[in-house]
Amino acid sequence: MKWFKRIVATVAVLTVLLIIGVGGLFAWLNAGSLDVPNLSANAPFASQVFDQSYATTIDESREVMARMRSAWQAPAVSIAVAIDGEIIWAEALGYADIESLTPATLESRFAIGSVSKSISATAAASLWEEGTLDLDADIHDYVPDYPELPYPLTTRQLLSHQGGIRHYQLAMIPPVFSESGLNEAFPTTRDALQLFKDDPLLFEPDTDFAYSTFGYTLASAAMEGASGVGFLDLLQQRVFDPAGMTNTAADLRDAPAANRVSDYIWLRLVDGVLPAPETDSSYKWAGGGLVSTPTDLVRFGNALLSGDLVPEETRTVMFTPRTTADGEINPQYYGLGWRIGGLYYPRESESILTMINHGGTAIGGTAIILILPESGIVVAMTANVTPPGGSGPLRSAAADIARLFLDQMSATTD
Repeated sequence: MKWFKRIVATVAVLTVLLIIGVGGLFAWLNAGSLDVPNLSANAPFASQVFDQSYATTIDESREVMARMRSAWQAPAVSIAVAIDGEIIWAEALGYADIESLTPATLESRFAIGSVSKSISATAAASLWEEGTLDLDADIHDYVPDYPELPYPLTTRQLLSHQGGIRHYQLAMIPPVFSESGLNEAFPTTRDALQLFKDDPLLFEPDTDFAYSTFGYTLASAAMEGASGVGFLDLLQQRVFDPAGMTNTAADLRDAPAANRVSDYIWLRLVDGVLPAPETDSSYKWAGGGLVSTPTDLVRFGNALLSGDLVPEETRTVMFTPRTTADGEINPQYYGLGWRIGGLYYPRESESILTMINHGGTAIGGTAIILILPESGIVVAMTANVTPPGGSGPLRSAAADIARLFLDQMSATTD
C-alpha cells in the first residue's frame, strides 16, 4: 500500500501547488486591473451624422453599441455605416485610454486583427487581376528560398486557409499564452517566415481547412516576390490610396500611429480590464497587423462594391467560398480573405441575405466589417478590448445594426 500512499501524497501536493499557482495568477491579474468608467453611459464622445433621415435608426443603433460596450467592459466602441457608397453615420463611444480618460474620436485607430486579411487578400487579387501574381503558381516561384514541401502550395490556397500552414501555438506569454502575443521584431517579411517555415504542413493543400495567420505571412512574401514591392507599400498603393483610407497603417510598436488607442483585455474572472501586453506585429502584417478606423473600413467596403479596387469578376472570386478536394465547401465558407455568410432578414423569416464579412481579434483590440452586397450596406465596428470568445459578439451587434438600417430602407420603399 506504500505505493498507493505515495501516489495520493504526490497528487495532493500537485493539487495544492496548482491551486496556489492559479490563485497567485488571478491575484496578480486583479492587482493590475483597471475599472472602466461610465459603462452605463450611451452618450457619444464623438459623432457625425451625414444623413439626418436616419436619425431614429441611428438612435436605436447607438443603444446596441452601448449594450455591447457594457457587456464587454470595453473602454471604447466605434462604428461607421455606409449605404450605396455614402457614409451615413460614424460614432465613437468611450475612452481611447482609460487611465488618462482620453476620449475616443472618429480618428481613433484600433487594432483590427484579422480584418487585415481581407485587406491583404484584396491587394493579392489586384496583383492577380493585372497578371503580376499567379494565384495558382507554386509558392516557390515567388519565395524560392522557402523550404521544399512534399506538395505544391499556392497563394490561392494560403489566402483561403487551405494550404496546411499552421496557426499560432501555445506560448508562455501571459495573460494570452499564445504566439499571438509575440513581442519580437522582424525586419522583413522573409525574416518572419522563420517562425514556421520548418514546421510540416498540417495536410496536403486543398484537402482540408485550417485557419492560419502564418499562411498570410507566407502569402505576403509571395506578393513581394511577384511584384518586387515591399508588402506595406503594396497595401498603400493597391488598397489604402485608391479607397481613400487615410487612417489605416501598420501597427508599428516603436512608432505608433497617430491617434492609436490603448489596448485592453477583459477576462471574466478579473474585475475590470487589464492593460494589454506590448506586442510586435511585424510577423503578421498581412494576417493581423494593421490599425484602422471604422470609417476607413467602410470606405474599403465601398471601394470593393464600386469596383475601385478590383473588377466585379475578381471580387466575385474573393466572395465565393472555396471547396476542398472532396468537392465540399470549406467549413468556414471562406473565399479569398472573406467569410461568406448570411443574414436572416426579415427577422423571424427563412429569407437570407448574403453577408460578406470578416472579424478580427488582436491583443487588446477587436473589429468586424460586414458587407451586404444586395442592399449596398457596409458596417464596421471596433473596440479596444479583447474579450473571451473573439469577435463573434461584435459581428452579431453589427448584424443587428444592419437589420435596423434595412428596416428603414424597407419601410421607405413600401
